[in-house]
Amino acid sequence: MEIIINPIFVFSSNRIIELISYVAFGIGFFGLLISLSMLIIYKNIISKAFKTTNIIERILKHPLPNRLNRMNFIVENSSNENLKLDIEIWKVKYYEIYKIQLPELIENVSQYFGVNKWSFKSKRFPSIKNLHRANKLLEISKNLELNVRDIYYETQKVTEVEFLLRDTKIIIQETANEIFDFVDLKKEQNELKVNVLIIEEYKQVINKKITICDYYIKIGKFEEAFKKIINLSEGISRFIKFIDKTHRIAMSLEKNGALYQKLEEINKQLILKNDKDHKLEDINNNFKEHKEKILQFIYSGKIDSATNQYQQLFNDIDRLSSYLKFEDKVFIFFENNIGKIQNIIKEFENESKKIEQLILLNTSLKNDIDIAKEKYYAIKPFIDSINDEYKIICSKFIKFKYSIEAYSVLYKCAYQIKNILTRLESYYNDFIEIYSILRTKDSFLEEVESKLDNIRTTLLCTESIIYRHSDIKNLQQYKNKIKARYQDLEDIEKKNNAILSSPDNFDAMLKKLDVQLRKTIYIKHNVIDEVMLDKLAQYVVTYANRYLDYKNNSNKKINEIMNAYELKDYKRTIELGIDLFEENKI
Repeated sequence: MEIIINPIFVFSSNRIIELISYVAFGIGFFGLLISLSMLIIYKNIISKAFKTTNIIERILKHPLPNRLNRMNFIVENSSNENLKLDIEIWKVKYYEIYKIQLPELIENVSQYFGVNKWSFKSKRFPSIKNLHRANKLLEISKNLELNVRDIYYETQKVTEVEFLLRDTKIIIQETANEIFDFVDLKKEQNELKVNVLIIEEYKQVINKKITICDYYIKIGKFEEAFKKIINLSEGISRFIKFIDKTHRIAMSLEKNGALYQKLEEINKQLILKNDKDHKLEDINNNFKEHKEKILQFIYSGKIDSATNQYQQLFNDIDRLSSYLKFEDKVFIFFENNIGKIQNIIKEFENESKKIEQLILLNTSLKNDIDIAKEKYYAIKPFIDSINDEYKIICSKFIKFKYSIEAYSVLYKCAYQIKNILTRLESYYNDFIEIYSILRTKDSFLEEVESKLDNIRTTLLCTESIIYRHSDIKNLQQYKNKIKARYQDLEDIEKKNNAILSSPDNFDAMLKKLDVQLRKTIYIKHNVIDEVMLDKLAQYVVTYANRYLDYKNNSNKKINEIMNAYELKDYKRTIELGIDLFEENKI
């Protein structure tokens, strides 16, 4: 029997299969998305739980517990009540974190890593709720760690003093070790002049002080530790000074030392001078004796005695060295400056002669120079004798320059030269004062020229006035007078050199110029008077014309004023005008 399948049925079956395939694919795709999302959520939950675990480990390993134990130990040895109160607060915070909050946090986090069955109630189940819980636990752990750090930083303020004291002690201890190493090195090189037992005693004392500092820092008595560190520093400072001073003194006495080299220079100078008075052998023996005493004091640790003995030896050698250098410098000074000092003295002699001539000049002019004369003639004998005195000193220097006795007269010559220069300085100040009183020929010539200039200026000014008022006829008469003054000036200037060649003519010249100046000024005043009279007369005439016909009798007087003005009788014009104004009360 043949089965016939309906095409419609076949088509419906295919559609159903296709639909089922789409549904299966959709379910699978969404299932995959859900699985992927849950996997991501699960990963974040585990990651945050792991981070929380790391933070918990850091909190557990944090040095805060040890720090609080240290703080508690410090408080027991301290009288600081505020510090005790702070410690109690820190303990409460510590207890709350480590005994309450942290155990609770550990318990909650452990649920993420515990071996339990997979269920919806499991903390590891990838749900939004569990992710939120993991975030919250991570935030709690961060806050706990931050609180731990805050407490630690608060305690840090207290321990800073401890660290500072400890660091200071370490630095001082390192300095002491460096000094000990230096001493040991010098000991190996046989350069240590101090008894080893003294050095060991210093070491023991310093090490003991270091131990005491450590003890007080450890038990938290910082104030006492600070005092002990200061005491340690002072002890090391004394040891350094002791080593430094003894070493420098000892090295200075050795062959290449500074003081020994200075002695060698003195020996060379004395040998070159063939000097017997200084007794070269005695100087060297004295050095050896002092050196032995100094080294004995250094060996026994008597540093003050060694220093005093060394200073005495140093002063002796330095004094002798300075004297020899001074001697050489004085010889060089004499050789280089004999001529210069001689020139200075010569200049003073020349100035003295000039002053004497000026005194004669001022006497002829009858100037008041009594003070200058008295001062000059008081010092003149000393100035005259200085040259002879200096020549005697120079002759002594030349005589003893190359002899053994040169140094014996050296100080005396130097003192005498200094005395001469000091006196010359004093005389120089006296000369300045004398010159300020006396009048020189130059000052006289300046005065003559000044008077001539005054006369010329006055004449020029007068001419200028006449020129500006050329309409005033009365001024013309003064032109001849001005011309006569110019002629007088010309005659004076021609005879000027001949007159001034002799000081006796100075006074007469000044008087003559004074007369000429007075005459010139008189002419100028007359010219000014003429100008003023003309101006006043013009004002009177102008003012009078305003009151013509003012009263019956006023015209007559005004006519008189006009007539007087036309006749150039300016004084009469002014007088009549004044009378008119007074009568009429104008």
